[in-house]
Order: sequence, then C-alpha cells, then structure tokens
Amino acid sequence: MKKTIKLCIPALTTVIFILFCYFMLPIKNGYMLRWYEEMSFFESTKFFFLQCLYYPGGLLRYAGAWLTQLMYYPILGSTVLILIWLLTIWLTQKVFQLSCEAFPLAVVVPMAMLVSIVQLDDALISMKTVGYIYSNTIGYLFVLAAVGLFRIVERRQALAFALLMLVAGCYFIAGFYALLATLIGVIFMIGDIIRSKQYAGFAFVIIIMATVIMLPGLYYSYFQPTTVDNDLLHLKGLPDLLMESFDFYLWLPFIVASAWLIVLTLLKTFRSVYASHWMVWISCGALCICAIWCVIANKKSEQLRATVLMLRYLERNEWTGITSVMSRIKEPPNYTMRVLNNFALLSLGKQPEDLSNTRPRNIDARHSEKFTMTALLNVPISYYNGDFMLSYRWGMEHCVQYGKRVFFLKYMVKDALLNGEIELARRYNDLLKRTMFHREWAEEMSRYIEDPSLIESNIEFKSILEVAKKD
Repeated sequence: MKKTIKLCIPALTTVIFILFCYFMLPIKNGYMLRWYEEMSFFESTKFFFLQCLYYPGGLLRYAGAWLTQLMYYPILGSTVLILIWLLTIWLTQKVFQLSCEAFPLAVVVPMAMLVSIVQLDDALISMKTVGYIYSNTIGYLFVLAAVGLFRIVERRQALAFALLMLVAGCYFIAGFYALLATLIGVIFMIGDIIRSKQYAGFAFVIIIMATVIMLPGLYYSYFQPTTVDNDLLHLKGLPDLLMESFDFYLWLPFIVASAWLIVLTLLKTFRSVYASHWMVWISCGALCICAIWCVIANKKSEQLRATVLMLRYLERNEWTGITSVMSRIKEPPNYTMRVLNNFALLSLGKQPEDLSNTRPRNIDARHSEKFTMTALLNVPISYYNGDFMLSYRWGMEHCVQYGKRVFFLKYMVKDALLNGEIELARRYNDLLKRTMFHREWAEEMSRYIEDPSLIESNIEFKSILEVAKKD
C-alpha cells in the first residue's frame, strides 16, 4: 500500500502542476501574455541573430524571442512553456536521483519561473531583455542537461575536467547559466574526490574555479564584437534588471531557482535525506509554498490589467469596450486610464471627465506613470489625434532605448503611411512581415503602401486624416 502511494506522488504532483500552470497562465493572464508578446519582437535576420549572440547568454535570448511569438495564442505559448518545464522536472529528478517522496522538490525551479512570468508588470516596458518569458527556463534546462552529462562521467576526473571546462566555455552562448552549471559540476566533483580520497583531483577544481572567475572578464576584454558592458559580468545572461530595492521582486525567482539547484546538489551527498520519513511532507510543503508565492505574485495592479485591455480595444476602435473596462474596475483608476476613457467618451460624442486636478503617479524609477505614459499613451493617442510625428517620435525613442517592439512598430507603420512617408512605412512593415503571426496584419498594410489611394477607403485612416486636417 505504501509503495503504491509513493508511486502516485510523482504522477499526482505532475497533474497538479500542469493544471495550476494552465490556470495561472492562459486562464488568469491570457490577455497579459498576449501583451507581453506585443511588447517583444523577433526578427529572422542575420543581424538580429548576431545582435543576440554578441551578448553573454545571447543564444538563449534568441531562442526565447522566437518562442515568445507563440504567446500570440496564449494557450499555444503556455503549452510549449509547460512542456519545457516538464522536461526540466524530469531532468531534475534524474540528475539528483530524487525518490518518489522527494519528487515535488523537482518542481520548485519551474514554479519559480512561473512566478517570474505572472509577476511581470509595467516593468516590462523598460526592460531591454528579449525573450524573457522563455529564455530563463531554457537557461535552467541548459544547466540541468550539462550537469546530467557531467554525472555520466563523474568518476573519470580527466574527462570530467574537460567537460566542465567546455561548459564554462559556453559563457559565450549561455552566460550566467554556463557558470552555474560549472559550479554545480564542481560541487559534485568535490564530493566524488572526498569519497574516493583522490585528493590530487582538487587541482582540477582550482583550475575550473579560476576559469569561472576570470572567464567573463576575458570575454569582455578580448571578444571584440561583444556588446556587453563591464558591469556584473558574472550575471550576464540573466534578465537586465536593476540592482535596486524596487527590482528585488523581479530578481527573487532567479535567486530562488539558482539557490535551489545548489541546495539539491549539496543534499545529493546525503542520500539518506531523500529517504527520510519526513521527506514527503517537506517536499509537498515546499511545493505549497511555491504555489502560494505564485498566487501572491499574480496580484499585480488592476490598473495595469485594465490599461492593457483598454489598449486592445483602442487598437480595434471599440470605444464602448474602453468605457466598459473603466466602469468595471474596482481600484481607483490612474491617470492613464482616465485619459484613455476620455478619448473613448469624446469618440462616442459624450462629455469627458475633468482631469485638471489629476496627476500621473510616480512610485519608483521602474513604476513611473510619467514614463509608462510615453509608451502606452503618447504613441497611440497621438496617432488617433492625427499628430503622426509625435506618435512616431515616441515609438522610435522606445525602440532605440529598449529594443524593437511589435506594439510600437505597428503604430510607426501607420504614422509613416498617413504622413505620406511611404518608403518609411514599407521599411517597418517589412519587419513585421518577417514575424510569425503579425504577417497578416503587415500584408494588409502592404495594400495601402503599394497603393496609397486606398487609404481613403479605410474607415480608421479616413477619420484620423480628417482630424489631422482640422488640427
């Protein structure tokens, strides 16, 4: 009976994990995931590939940026992400030889990655990292695969040394995750040396650790094409977050995931721990704590969620949808929401709200409404008001500072088109044609680019041009 219960723990844990992920991702955050996709961009060109590759961990970012396109359909994107997490769980169980009772411990890293996604808020606008949703998951998958390969040859010190040096050399493509995999391999190597009492092996350990310490600096100094800055080089490959207190909540999932793999590595030395009488309760408790953490992290500002929905309705010219969101929100609406609502009211021929006594809020450098308004308000509202140059300017400034985003590129195409700059519109529209799911939108815009006389037949374009002429 006890053996049956033990065997049920991995299966039950896996099913609960899958259902929980679907609940937290496409069900609770489907429209947010779609927004994350619009605030990202993947370009299938050699320049974009090299732009990613010339940064530590760039290959992970490139893969992450490509996969982020799948979030255009949140269920599809979430399914692929969950499958990668299941592979991560399987590798964790194999690498650390977790017993059935300890199996829930393998879910901690994917749960931390789930937290890193559901807690993401308007900080995304000012983050330069591409492929955020997937790249870090792929990074930890790389760590586990590298360590698993090392464990196969763990008792052959010369071969193990060569393998760990090879993994450390992957700093070029995996950044921090290559260093983390090497560190975990070194811990395993130390355990093997102590058990075999072949202490000459510590010479290998010293060489490997010296390589880990010096390699990022050597990469920065001698790899000429690199675009990395000489700041926290050992952490490159992780998201480009700020070393400030207000960014700690964004760092926390990566701290927990990395520390957890190191803890499992240390525990692997004490095999009896996994067979402990209390292990089933400890592992299930750890899983419950992660689930609670995830639920708490998901409680992002309702104002941001409402703003994202309003922007979706704005893009489709559905003014009643904007006013409906405004009427349903439970939190006090912020300045951005009120401006969007006023714009919808004016478009519906209704009286707007007086905003003379309302000011944008500034919580910290990462969550400043004055900043987010330049992206979420200035670009679309300027476009709809017929001020194409201002809309284009703010879209361009954000693309230059934080990287190309689908959200801005779409408005930049329409700004250039309605401003009569056909070749400029063609240039940005061609970028969108190379994407996986925005190609159809770009092909529709191509009709107007190839034949500008068709612009007058488009209801949206015609009404905006009339506004521009009046101004």
